[in-house]
Amino acid sequence: MHGPGELARVLRATAALFGGGDLRDVGGDLLEEALAAAPSVTVPRGRFDGEGALIVDLLAEVGACASKSEARRQLGAGGIAVNGVPLGTSSVETKVKASDLIDGRLLVLRRGKRNNYVIRVAA
Repeated sequence: MHGPGELARVLRATAALFGGGDLRDVGGDLLEEALAAAPSVTVPRGRFDGEGALIVDLLAEVGACASKSEARRQLGAGGIAVNGVPLGTSSVETKVKASDLIDGRLLVLRRGKRNNYVIRVAA
């Protein structure tokens, strides 16, 4: 119905979402559709200006972790990915900046292998 180009794009998004690939190459519109049912929050753009927003705060705010303490434990265990890129055992001081946003408006956090959470940025 949409042709081989669109099929390839959808397959790339599926592979990135569930296979651990980098989501920055997929594009915000397709991710919005694919993650429409995922838990999400909308935050002001200013949170990502300057030094950026602490990943621990975002994980707790979107509900990926029940508390900031749990978010710190998940980070220490290497269970968090930002836009499909695993953070490894990153510091709890890791920050997300405006340059990390997909299409300047979207951030996808993943806890574990299949739990995706979306941070939408208000215009």
